[in-house]
Amino acid sequence: GICELNPAWVYSHCGNDDMPGLKRGDPIELNHRYAIAIAAAHNFDMLLSGRGIGIMPTIETNETAFSKVTIPAIRLASYIRALGYPADAHMMTSKVNSVAVAVDAGLGEVGRNGLLITKEYGPGVRINVVTTELPMAVDMPVDIGVQDFCDRCFKCADTCSSGSISRRGKEIIRGVKLWPVDNDLCSYLRASQGGEPICFNCLSCCPWTKPHNFVHQGASWLAARFTVARTALIWMDDVLYGRIPHKHPLPEWLESDTAKLNFKERLSVLLHKI
Repeated sequence: GICELNPAWVYSHCGNDDMPGLKRGDPIELNHRYAIAIAAAHNFDMLLSGRGIGIMPTIETNETAFSKVTIPAIRLASYIRALGYPADAHMMTSKVNSVAVAVDAGLGEVGRNGLLITKEYGPGVRINVVTTELPMAVDMPVDIGVQDFCDRCFKCADTCSSGSISRRGKEIIRGVKLWPVDNDLCSYLRASQGGEPICFNCLSCCPWTKPHNFVHQGASWLAARFTVARTALIWMDDVLYGRIPHKHPLPEWLESDTAKLNFKERLSVLLHKI
């Protein structure tokens, strides 16, 4: 997706020591007019088997998901510079708020969990941004029903390992109306596990996070258009997949042992494969 870069989404100061040419506390200057948001889906099986805190989602995130968007972002920025226009690829040590840029670029909406929720893959995506001066036609933000859906669902809040996702209504946060998320609690939880293990409950439990097939494409089409359908789909998701998501084994290529799964867990695995 492409949008004009809102200066409000550019960070004012460097927040770490990993950004090339900057150290923590240095002011950030970024005057590019346009932004290109690139999103790529997580490996679905790894996302489900990595529910909770553990090493599996860490491996999938750091080794696979980020590379899906990092490599294209670097190549795209390099290509634009070869055309004679300034361009920067913004990865993990980003100068911009990638979720806000992706929303402006029409890739999805911000959910209760504070993440980008896409129509195709829910919040189970990773985002990179390329900013540039290359003149481009821009996309428009989309309405896929997420705001009303998240007002009714609460599933990510109920399954959050750290309690950082709230059941409260939206609040004005730094000038933007959003659902409050305690990022410090989320960070403290991950830091308490040694800094590496990551919790993906809010990604994997979201009703929008499903295989991209005709069944769930139909469900997302209904959710984007009809209020009654959203209520029904949330109820159906609880019944079929569990209010607290059922356990999933590791993917078959990791020779996972499914013998210990009970009936509901086996049913959840089957439904996710439909």
